[in-house]
Amino acid sequence: MRGFNLDHGTDFAGFIDGVPINQRSHPHMSGYLDLNFLMADLVERVEFKKGIQYAENGDYSAAGSASFVLYDRLPENYVQLRVDAEGEYRVSAAGSWDVGPGTLLLAGSHEGGDGSFDLPANLDKNTLYAKYTQPVGDAQLRLGFIGYQNEWTATDQIPLRAVQDGTISRFGYIDPTNGGVSKRYIASAGLEWDNAEILAYLQRSELNLFHDFTYFIDPVLGDQVEQVERRNAAGLRAKMSHDFQLFGYNATGRIGGDAHFDWLDKAELYRTTARVRTSAIASDKVDVMSADMWGDLTVHWSDRFRTTVGLRADYIDGEVEGLIPANAGSESGVQWSPKINIAYQ
Repeated sequence: MRGFNLDHGTDFAGFIDGVPINQRSHPHMSGYLDLNFLMADLVERVEFKKGIQYAENGDYSAAGSASFVLYDRLPENYVQLRVDAEGEYRVSAAGSWDVGPGTLLLAGSHEGGDGSFDLPANLDKNTLYAKYTQPVGDAQLRLGFIGYQNEWTATDQIPLRAVQDGTISRFGYIDPTNGGVSKRYIASAGLEWDNAEILAYLQRSELNLFHDFTYFIDPVLGDQVEQVERRNAAGLRAKMSHDFQLFGYNATGRIGGDAHFDWLDKAELYRTTARVRTSAIASDKVDVMSADMWGDLTVHWSDRFRTTVGLRADYIDGEVEGLIPANAGSESGVQWSPKINIAYQ
């Protein structure tokens, strides 16, 4: 997936049990993808899509997407402790049990340690998962919760000249106060049938991120910047499919739709010195609503050859209140995206 802006996830869409994870609108970028709270132990499978030809994928998926599907029931319960050579450690536990007519899965992990750089990372990362599934008529009910908190000190990028002249080592640092605090909580509820599914979710995220890009262009206060985010989000997703015969060929038609709301009480940038704010660069409030409808048709012309044609319509409406009038205001728009995918095996 080279040639795309993937360093922040701006062009790569992520989902966990169907919940979209990309953060729309942010002081740092137009959006970013954070998967630090994902416990790989709980992932049953990953559904990858590469490219823009999938009607079900919209914003953030110009390069592709990854949908992480978590276990409803773990193959086995476990408790694990891992310690590496640099002293970083991770303790985790997970299990699933029959509760009433359904299955309850609980998992948690804690990671800590100082890492391999000269500056101790002081990592304090905690993740909690809970998931309950049970049959409801012909459908499967899934209730999920993810809680995540992380605090760390970051070595961040360093100037090459400081390494070359021996001021610091290759693993050294200039500013010992870079790092941050991140929190995220996701609750979801969904019903899944053989040919349809619906999912609703709520999210809360918080971020305070401190970093330097230039360090001391300002020789007095330094050039550290703090990014601040306080976000509430909610969404609803649904899709259905139908298999049928088209001119004697096997075909599948699908339709779906999404609605997503972001309310950022704080989307702020500050100049800071050793994590102490000295002046404001931006202090905004942002409301964004997006909605889409999509459909596609796949025809299997033979065992080796198939085509998929689709159409997607995206609507987005945003409003910004901020310090700088030129950066404030509201805007909305619609984008139509035809899709085609031709596959031969």
